[in-house]
Amino acid sequence: MAIGKRKADSGLKNGNKTNNKRSKPADSVELKVQSKKQAVTSPEESLSESDSHVSSDSESEEAEDADEKHEQEEEDEFAGFEDEDEIDNEEEEEEGEEKSEESKKSSKDAHANQKKLQKDRKASKPFADVSMKAKTLWDKLRQKGSLKADERKTLVSELFDMIKSNVKQIVFKHDMSRVIQTCVKYGSKQQRETIASELSGSFVELCKSPYGKYLAVKLFKYGTPKMKEAALGELYGHVTKLIRHREAAYVVEDIFREYTNLHQQNALICEFYGPEFQVFKERTQDMHIDKILQEHPEKRASVMNNLWKTIEGSIAKGSIGFTMVHRAMLEFIQHASTNEAKDLLQSTKEQIYEFVHTRDGSQVAMKLFAIANAKDRKAMLKALRPYFAETAKDSYGHLVLVTALDCTDDTIMTGKLLQAEFENELIKLSVHKFARRVLLYVLVGWEDARYFSKENRTMLASLSPLKATTSKKDPLVRRNELKAAIGPMLLNVISNAAGELLAESLSSQVVVDTLLTVPGDKTAAVNAVLRAFEGNPADDTHLIHQIHCSRALKTLVQNGHWNGAEKRVVKSEEELGVAEGLKGIINEHLVEWAAGDGAFVVLAVLETLDEKERKKFLDQLKKHQKTLKKSEFRGTQKLLEML
Repeated sequence: MAIGKRKADSGLKNGNKTNNKRSKPADSVELKVQSKKQAVTSPEESLSESDSHVSSDSESEEAEDADEKHEQEEEDEFAGFEDEDEIDNEEEEEEGEEKSEESKKSSKDAHANQKKLQKDRKASKPFADVSMKAKTLWDKLRQKGSLKADERKTLVSELFDMIKSNVKQIVFKHDMSRVIQTCVKYGSKQQRETIASELSGSFVELCKSPYGKYLAVKLFKYGTPKMKEAALGELYGHVTKLIRHREAAYVVEDIFREYTNLHQQNALICEFYGPEFQVFKERTQDMHIDKILQEHPEKRASVMNNLWKTIEGSIAKGSIGFTMVHRAMLEFIQHASTNEAKDLLQSTKEQIYEFVHTRDGSQVAMKLFAIANAKDRKAMLKALRPYFAETAKDSYGHLVLVTALDCTDDTIMTGKLLQAEFENELIKLSVHKFARRVLLYVLVGWEDARYFSKENRTMLASLSPLKATTSKKDPLVRRNELKAAIGPMLLNVISNAAGELLAESLSSQVVVDTLLTVPGDKTAAVNAVLRAFEGNPADDTHLIHQIHCSRALKTLVQNGHWNGAEKRVVKSEEELGVAEGLKGIINEHLVEWAAGDGAFVVLAVLETLDEKERKKFLDQLKKHQKTLKKSEFRGTQKLLEML
């Protein structure tokens, strides 16, 4: 009976979870269970009423049969109830699918209506038809590979006919600006001039436009000198404001850097000197600051103050990387007092990496290093450190590093900096045209005319008066301390890659001067160099056939460079012993060395030997005199003269 009761309760719980439509079957089941319970318990109640303590077996069996029968009826009743519930769920799913299809359909309709409204809005805008047709032609013009010259010319003519007389109205739209740029790029001279004339009076506004600014640069790139001059005429008087404008600053910078001559650049820069130069109408005169201050010294304070305000504003606006600002900074520091120069130093020392890569900017950086104190130099080197190797590879930046090393007395710091930044790229830097000069400065100094041009030597020499007040160490002492710091690193790379370094003309210079000037044990490096020249010189791949290798080896054999002015070899303080080591290599292929590209090396070896050894060497050469006479090499002819 207890089991029957639990089943009845669970049935009620299940009934409560279902839809309200199924409440009646659940109620009927509950009533039936209750009536059956009463029927089962009635024999027990009758026994208790008569106070009978004995129940018959037949009554007990009847009660059990009744329980089983009622349980089966109860299960049948609930089984039917669950089937009906499943049917309802299926009906609900079908209804949900129908609603989903209806919602999808309504969403598509809404999207279509939205597109239609968008299309209608575009069509209602001015020049909508022109814009759509022009963009179709423009899309064809962009196909560079498949489009022939005649087809392009035809398309450009059609496109030009669509936009002419409306250029000023449509140029500031993002899509039509590109269309007009294409017309300028592929159009004829007459078409370009027509577009430029339509934009007359709007060039300043064009520079400020986020889309029109690209067309402004295109007009300078593809325009005629007349067009450029007219556009520049509109810029005059607005340069100071434009260089601080978010969009226009890049246009003015591109124009200044790429499309103007020196006279035009001076005309643009002079607006930084003050209001009176901004409204200056005559641009044919020389407006350089040198001439202005020379003719009007009373204007110095005003000019320098206005120039500094422009520089300071450009730095604040993030335009310090512009070449135009670098020119202004150079003019400022060239005429600045000590305090004015220090103001520029404090404003730019942590951003020095922004202007070391241009001609004007590098000169500013060099002067700043020269006037800076030890603390400021440390801050500047810290700012440069992430770009140290790249700066060394730059055509102007490497001179900034040379100046920094030549000024900074803290050689422990600079030596560690060179080791950390150069060690992993030493072979690449040694081969590089500009980066190798940083290493050669440490080895031989910037005064060496073989590696530094006259212009660069003059520029570095001009900094000496400035450095004299801020640097205490003797330049030679400073270089020797740097040499001791990076010498082991250079000798190690030569020991491991002598052949690779000697095979390149530029890096062979680093090899030679490292061996001649760096202090310490050079045995491993010298042996590596000698191994690079082993083998038969008759082989086309032998290093001796490269003229720079022949010269490098001859210099090492002589133990010093030839000084043309003094007409002698300037010997190294330390004897390398290359001649002794090379003598054995030459003896293995004596004829090939003496009758080929190695003849001058053989001569250099002979000059280093004592009289006894030289006679012995010449006796060996005499045995091959007939073969040597057949050679046309100049060095071989000199050997024959000695014989």
